[in-house]
Amino acid sequence: MLSSINSRYHFLVPMVIMLAMILHSYVAFGQDDCAEIDALAQEWDLIATELDSQSRRNGQLSPKEADRLGEAAAQAMELTWLFSDALSDVGGPSVAKLSRRLDDDLAFLDEVESIDNIVEAIDALTLTLDDILDVCTDESPRRLAESGALPLTFEMPADYRELARALKNAGTFQELTEWVSDEFILPTDIAINFAACGTPNAFYDGQNLQITMCYELLMEAATLIATPATTEEETGALVLGVGTFFLLHEIGHALVHVLELPITGREEDAVDNLATLILLTGGDEDEAAIFATLDNFAALAQHTEQGQIELPFWDEHSLNSQRLYDIACLVYGSDPQRYKHMVGEEGLPEERAQGCVAQWQQKDQAWGVLLEPYLVD
Repeated sequence: MLSSINSRYHFLVPMVIMLAMILHSYVAFGQDDCAEIDALAQEWDLIATELDSQSRRNGQLSPKEADRLGEAAAQAMELTWLFSDALSDVGGPSVAKLSRRLDDDLAFLDEVESIDNIVEAIDALTLTLDDILDVCTDESPRRLAESGALPLTFEMPADYRELARALKNAGTFQELTEWVSDEFILPTDIAINFAACGTPNAFYDGQNLQITMCYELLMEAATLIATPATTEEETGALVLGVGTFFLLHEIGHALVHVLELPITGREEDAVDNLATLILLTGGDEDEAAIFATLDNFAALAQHTEQGQIELPFWDEHSLNSQRLYDIACLVYGSDPQRYKHMVGEEGLPEERAQGCVAQWQQKDQAWGVLLEPYLVD
C-alpha cells in the first residue's frame, strides 16, 4: 500500500489522527463539528491534488521515500479504520450506508499501489466525507447518532400498587417522556423508574443512566397539599403536577450529564429553572403543574418553619422557601400581566417582582443557548 508516495507527505499522519479523533468524538458525543469535517475533507482533497502533481512531475518516487511514507500511512490507516468502526456502531440506515461506503473507500486505499490509484482512492474518501458533512449540516439535528429514548417503568409494590396503577393509567408521564425523546437528541437512553424508596425523594443515577421517582415523594405531596375539601380527582391532578415538575427536574440533571452541559452556580437551582421554563411553554395542565409545585414548596417551607422538617443548610438544594420564590419569580416574569395576582403581601414581594422579567429572560436565553444544539428542528 502507498509504496509510491514521497515522504514529504508525512503530515498525512497527524491529519488522519485529527480526523479519527474529531469524528469519533462527533459520533460518540454528538458535538457539532460540521465545520471541522468540512475542513478535513478539504485536507484530503489537497493531499490528492499534491500527490497527483508530484506524480506528474517526478513519475516514480524513490524506494526510501516510499518506505518512509508507507510506514506513516499504515499508522494513519489504522486510526481511520477505528473511526469507521465507531461510525458503524451508531446505527440507522443512512449512517449504515455511509459506514459501508467508508469501509469500501478504506479497503480500496489499502489495496492500491500506484500514485494514480491512491489519488483515486482519496477522491472517493473525500466524496464520502462530503456526504457525511451533508448529513451533519442538512439533516437535523446536525449529528449522526440517532436519539436515545426514555424508557419508563412502574414498579408495583404492595404498599403503593393503587398509586402506581393510577399514575400509569393517567398517561401523563408517558406523554412527558415521549415529548422529551421527540424534542431532544440524546446520545443514550435514560431509564425512568417509579419505585418505592423508603423516603420521599427523586434522584438521577449518572453511573447507571437512570432516574428514580419515589412513590413516597408523591404521597407526601398529596398529604401536604390536599385539604378535606379537595376531591379525589383534584388530589390526583395535584400529585401528577408535582410529579411532572420533579421528573423534569431530574431529566434536567440527566441532560446536564449526558450532554455535558456547562453549568455555573448550583445545578439544583439550574434544573429547577429548566423544569419551570419547560412547563411555562405548555398548556393549562402544565400551568397547573407549576402552581401545584408552588403549593408543595410552600407547604414544605411551612412545615420546616414549624420544626416538622429539619432545616438542611448543608444540602445542595436551596431551601424550600427559596425554591418557592425562585420558581414564582420565573412564572411572574414570563408574563407579568397574566400572573399579576401572584404579587402581593402573601405572594411574591414587590421588591422581588421588579427583577423577575429580567431574571426570566436571562434563564430562558441561557437554557436556550445550552440546549439549542440538541433540539430537533
